[in-house]
Amino acid sequence: AEFARFYTADRPPTERLQGVLVLKGLDRLSAAQALLPALEDGDLAVRQAAVDILSAHKAPETATWLLDDVLTSKKFSKKKLTRANAALVLGGMHSAPAYSALLAMLQEKDTDLRLAGITALGRMGNAEAVPTLAALSADGDGMIALASVEALVAIGPAPATNAAVLAAMQHDDWRVRAAAIKGVVTLKIKDGVPALIERMKVEDGRLIGDCFQALRTLTLRDFGDDATAWSEWWERSKATFELPDPKKLEEEETRLAK
Repeated sequence: AEFARFYTADRPPTERLQGVLVLKGLDRLSAAQALLPALEDGDLAVRQAAVDILSAHKAPETATWLLDDVLTSKKFSKKKLTRANAALVLGGMHSAPAYSALLAMLQEKDTDLRLAGITALGRMGNAEAVPTLAALSADGDGMIALASVEALVAIGPAPATNAAVLAAMQHDDWRVRAAAIKGVVTLKIKDGVPALIERMKVEDGRLIGDCFQALRTLTLRDFGDDATAWSEWWERSKATFELPDPKKLEEEETRLAK
């Protein structure tokens, strides 16, 4: 009743958001169904809140409803925003039955739906998606490649994932390269150290700083943005270098993030 009082079309976004938040933690199908209109709300914050709240649902019937009656239903075939956000929710719920439907979204003609499918697969964390996402990380469309790199990183380290992220450091789109540089740190890729040094030699502007920060985090050494100094250190150290203790790396990441 409180949700219905706040979530009406004539209410401002802040009140609609308040209505959505009322249903946080109410893990039942009726609450999920009430939130469906919020998945296509005109305000991004409202939509994001609905996605986050629904992603925390555990009830199997909610996942089944979202998959069968929303994402793959003809009734919602033209409601792009609803389908895209339903995909994100199913990915966040780690709904195994939704995997095939999310994978099929990568064949959609609409770019936004393809991006939603890619992101949802990353949220799901299913390693079966890695080969497909690895191929898409080299896509000529920078947005598709960027989403794929981020999804791969979200799934976690694996040989194919690490190789794709390293390769993405050569992508034509700087946003993809930036995501790959960040991914090298998140995935703790040892082979990323020389790759970052090489990128530092050819990048300019912001990405030089990104390479330096990544190198400092991975090695706990500091040669600034001097690519020559980093190269000389690597030549001396590569035969015996091992990534520092993961706890120390996490502490460094936390420190740099502040």
